[in-house]
Amino acid sequence: MKKSITIFGILLGLIALGIAYYGYKLHKELGYSQNTQTDIKTTITTQPTAEKPSRTLKTEALEEIKNKTTGCIAAFTPVDENYTKSKNISDQTKKLLDQYRKNWQSLCRGQEGFTLNLLWNEAEELTRLEHKDAQGHSESDLCDRGEDGECYPIMLFTPGIAGLHAEGMLLGFAPSQELFAENLVLGNQEDKDFFTTYTSLGFDNSNNFYPWIDQTWDYGGCTKYGNYDWTKTLNILNALSKKVTGTAYRENISASTNDLIDGVTDNLLDHDFEYKGQHAFTPHICSCDKKEAVLSDMEKVLEYAKSHPLNLKDGTAVSSRISEIITHIKNGKVDVLSQAERHCSGG
Repeated sequence: MKKSITIFGILLGLIALGIAYYGYKLHKELGYSQNTQTDIKTTITTQPTAEKPSRTLKTEALEEIKNKTTGCIAAFTPVDENYTKSKNISDQTKKLLDQYRKNWQSLCRGQEGFTLNLLWNEAEELTRLEHKDAQGHSESDLCDRGEDGECYPIMLFTPGIAGLHAEGMLLGFAPSQELFAENLVLGNQEDKDFFTTYTSLGFDNSNNFYPWIDQTWDYGGCTKYGNYDWTKTLNILNALSKKVTGTAYRENISASTNDLIDGVTDNLLDHDFEYKGQHAFTPHICSCDKKEAVLSDMEKVLEYAKSHPLNLKDGTAVSSRISEIITHIKNGKVDVLSQAERHCSGG
């Protein structure tokens, strides 16, 4: 009996010892697990916070652009109250100006769907309306007159717009390629191609004179025959027309090409050489310097026109018209004069 109790006691002791050992081991394991979780949490909370580069940096860059580019500065400059109150400015013009400024602001904020091409198109329409409104009203340099006679500086709150001047008078307004080019950081590749090319060629709607004209008085000048590379400009415009798709840009390229063709003939493309009426006269071409360069330049453009078919508005081939004018010059139906010899540019 004693032996049975002893064996039973030993078994109970072994069981108790096993339970104690298992409890100790479990405690250790639980303690280790908790410490590990604590270590992980500590590691997470002490990791350096990662920067958010994409949107944050873009926003900061756009904010800096908004404060530095001329177009954005003008777009966020409040409209002068004299302009909004003026009865000389139509409601249609005011409405378009408001939309134009909002679209510039959207471009400055980096919103999708807004390009300089879109804004150029609106600027052309806006200046047509402003020019119409300005007819018959008093204006001064870079200003128009409000109802109370006060001058409102329209250029300060209208991005990309310049004044057209002559004899110290403001004749109207026009979108300026040079002013738009100051904001190319906001544009896409097509915007950059167009405005960089145009400014390099010396084209600017706000300039009263083409790059092949040497201004000799407020409203006129002589033509730089022998000193202007007509075909180089035509080739550059032709190459640009193949790169851009924007309607406003392509229309400008087409218009500039036509203007250049008309310029090399000294605006004789539309002259009626067969007119024999009371007011018939012998037209003249005014070269700044070399008279002999007139035919040379025209013949170069003629060769270009033959290899790059161009038509006048009435459908006549440009090459045919230039060839006709060259013949009239050779036959003495057009006088070729030189500004270097005597004033021939009018005024």
